[in-house]
Amino acid sequence: MLSFIFIIFCAVICRPVTILLHELGHAIPAMLLTGGKVTIYVGSYGNRENSQRISLGKLEIWFRYNFVEWKQGLCSPHAKDISINRQIIYTLCGPLASLLVAIAMLYFAFVFNFNELPVFALIIFLASAVTDIISNLNPTPKPVELHSGKIIYNDGYALISLFRIKAERRRTDWIVHKYNLGNYKKAAELSAKLLKTKSASDFMAYRILVSSLCQLKEYERAYDYYKQFAAKYKPDAHDLSISGFLLCQLGSREEGIIDYKRSLELDPDNANTLNNLGYSLILAERYNEALPLLDRSVQLNDTFAYAFNNRGHVKLMMGLLEDGFEDICRGLSLNDTNSYGYRNRGIYYLLKNDPASAMEEFIKAKRLDPSTEFINDHIAEAKRLLN
Repeated sequence: MLSFIFIIFCAVICRPVTILLHELGHAIPAMLLTGGKVTIYVGSYGNRENSQRISLGKLEIWFRYNFVEWKQGLCSPHAKDISINRQIIYTLCGPLASLLVAIAMLYFAFVFNFNELPVFALIIFLASAVTDIISNLNPTPKPVELHSGKIIYNDGYALISLFRIKAERRRTDWIVHKYNLGNYKKAAELSAKLLKTKSASDFMAYRILVSSLCQLKEYERAYDYYKQFAAKYKPDAHDLSISGFLLCQLGSREEGIIDYKRSLELDPDNANTLNNLGYSLILAERYNEALPLLDRSVQLNDTFAYAFNNRGHVKLMMGLLEDGFEDICRGLSLNDTNSYGYRNRGIYYLLKNDPASAMEEFIKAKRLDPSTEFINDHIAEAKRLLN
């Protein structure tokens, strides 16, 4: 009779003990790997009502008063931005913990010749641990709703998701490598291919793809992908700046200027956006608005060749010829491959009634980049004056 009661007692407590060890298996590696605090719940999915709190240094435990209710648990690390590898480790350690403890205890029971009752109890415990690891590592897409309303999944499903994200990040890193090497065509090809697969982090693929297509001057295609991105994610300052650039390139200058301004509301000290907005305002002949933006861009980055060049252009249009010429020359000293610098210096010579010098500058600009805006018009004007 005593043996029967003992066996029933063991069967009743095995599941709660398994849950406790499972959550400790998550918590202890999480604390060691992150150095941060970890909270575990035994008997609930984050509900602190009817629970007792125990604090052990960085470990906080909330367990239900009713021992029989210990049928579920939750581990919640407080650290932010935990690496994927560390998440994999502490996620896997949870279901392994109770199994390893059960095996170790049963091993010592046999080694030290425990009597039958403890051995039988440990066999029950091992069976509980095996059941736990099978149920938890079997990836189940059915979500679990926490007390806070947040949705999570079991350990097996979480591990598959983490490994998938890890693989995607390796692919994304390879794409970034291609982009940094200047192989924009390959970066665009790989990004577009990645977007055809289900991805939890495809916002990076969108951004690399759009940026690569901008470098390739495939603006219509780039904007199509940008619109797909903006429909799925909230654009940040960089995204809005890209949108402004693309809209301006596609002939929707006023819409582009609006997006540039929205970008600057989020990041007012972005020298590149200030410069691009300034250039768009130059094209709209709104020189008084462009000048303070370009002044700020140069102030933020005194080696920004494009900003010096554009500020020089504004000054030329405002009649400040020598100041403008000085800025343009400064820009060319910082980057002597900027075709717009030579174009703008040619505009200076036109305004100084020196079409021969202007023609030399325009020819340099066209050789560097035949697509330089209005270069053919300027060359035609210089020819007309020379004739």
